[in-house]
Amino acid sequence: MWKIIKKLISAFTTVLLFILLITTLFMVISSQASDGESEFFGYEMKTILSGSMEPEIQT
Repeated sequence: MWKIIKKLISAFTTVLLFILLITTLFMVISSQASDGESEFFGYEMKTILSGSMEPEIQT
């Protein structure tokens, strides 16, 4: 019984990490293709360059 549960947890973890890897690769490739402004499900990654947003957002 415990062997089956361990195998299921291992398989779930493997699939989850693989999805995370694919998502990260997609974000990096799309960032490079669009000159640094990638979009993922409507969200854009931005880099804060100045301290104008502090203390809420750190540079």
